[in-house]
Amino acid sequence: MKFTSFSRCSKVPSQNYSKLLSAIVQQPVSVAINQSPDMISYGGGVYDGKCTSDINHGMLLTGYGEDDQPYWILRNSLGTTWGISGYIHIKRLLTDGDGKCGIQLAASVPQNLK
Repeated sequence: MKFTSFSRCSKVPSQNYSKLLSAIVQQPVSVAINQSPDMISYGGGVYDGKCTSDINHGMLLTGYGEDDQPYWILRNSLGTTWGISGYIHIKRLLTDGDGKCGIQLAASVPQNLK
């Protein structure tokens, strides 16, 4: 297994939908969200359940999609038996602001890859 190192992280501007979208097109993005108790039972589909903007959990934003509605694709640390093989699709709000479950509040990307 090969590991990549980086020297620092750069914050994605808070509450800025277009900057977060631009960042995820380049590479995975570390995000903080509100993992509500309802999310623990997530088993598939686009999550549009209860949550707030009180961020309390880190996830890796790995992409986005749009079937019946736009969504973010996030990898959780709960293992492959949770969600969609360890991933969740969270409703993607197409506007600036906190985003669903606070996803647009605290995001960062590695810089100076070596």
